Amino acid sequence: MQNLHWELSVLSRAVAYKNLSGAASNVGLSQPQLSRIISKIESNLNVVLLDRASRRNSSWTALAFKLAETYSRGAQQVEKDVRKVIGETEFRQVKIGTLEGLIPLAAEFSKKIFKVAAIEEVELDVHDLSRLEELFFKGELDFIFISREPGKKKFKYLTLLGHQSLNQVKTIQDTLVLSSFEHQTQISAFKSKNFTSTLISNSLAVRKHWLESYGGVGIIPSMVRKDRSNGDESQPVFLIGSDLISPALWKKVRMI
Repeated sequence: MQNLHWELSVLSRAVAYKNLSGAASNVGLSQPQLSRIISKIESNLNVVLLDRASRRNSSWTALAFKLAETYSRGAQQVEKDVRKVIGETEFRQVKIGTLEGLIPLAAEFSKKIFKVAAIEEVELDVHDLSRLEELFFKGELDFIFISREPGKKKFKYLTLLGHQSLNQVKTIQDTLVLSSFEHQTQISAFKSKNFTSTLISNSLAVRKHWLESYGGVGIIPSMVRKDRSNGDESQPVFLIGSDLISPALWKKVRMI
């Protein structure tokens, strides 16, 4: 099938008029030009769009109306998607990703964005740091709550929410408790020490439960604080919005 977008756009306007002659005078084409366009669609799709039983007063077939309606519906969706990308329409659904240690912030944000930005649906998912960055750079998340700025890019929509400390928990000295990210990237304050056993989990809840119930050595993030004390080694916590969201939506988000 050839690329028939222009021809189908002509058909979608032409069927609003009773016959070929009436359509030609309203779509900016001569009757012979319009006739050739309709014939091209018929030939390429092997369909009949005009009932030519009466040459003088050819009328549209039922298939012509259905084809025109289908094309128009698709064109309207494309226009809607384009307007969303360039920020001319408000978002109604947003996807949010967060680190598990930032769930309270992300949940509070999700609750408020329903009212402040007239959002109808929020999808809130928890990811480890590497997966969170990957999904965000792919454009699959509209907002992320994260403990570092991903990569070296300067983000258009970014705000500092506060600071979070990474607290060392030490009870039983022979068991190391790591997140999946810590294990994969070898980031651990205890990696130089010898341990007889290691627990690895991508769930903060699992790691906290283990440390509290069975003991071990691990790092647990604190609650997020607005201020940072002198000498505090806490790390910043950011809310970052995708470049695909509209400036109007970000302006509302900053009010939360």
